[in-house]
Amino acid sequence: MENRQDVQFALLCLEELDQPYTRALSPLDLSRRLGVHLAACESILGRLSRAGLIEHRPEGTVRLCRPVEEVTALEVLQAVWAPQEKQTTFRMLVGKDRGRAVRKTLEFVRSDQSLGRDAILNG
Repeated sequence: MENRQDVQFALLCLEELDQPYTRALSPLDLSRRLGVHLAACESILGRLSRAGLIEHRPEGTVRLCRPVEEVTALEVLQAVWAPQEKQTTFRMLVGKDRGRAVRKTLEFVRSDQSLGRDAILNG
């Protein structure tokens, strides 16, 4: 999504979550109500959550942390435009048997590299 659409969608999410008739909503519920792909919905909700504007509930729903009237435009813009954390795709396996964990990790890396090579050669 481009920036303008992200801001618009974030505002729609906040507005939908602020409706008095609305029960707790899941990202899927919001996605369907607003007609936006689930991945885009989860991305925006994650940004709003990291900014402290909404919170994820244990049952898989989201809710506002405070009334939407108290949320400023600057907070929404900062939430949507904040740089995203880089997520690593490689994680070292650790445990009681470190040798086994290291071996498993190296097997994973080798298989991942060979899959990438095969995709390039066969792509």
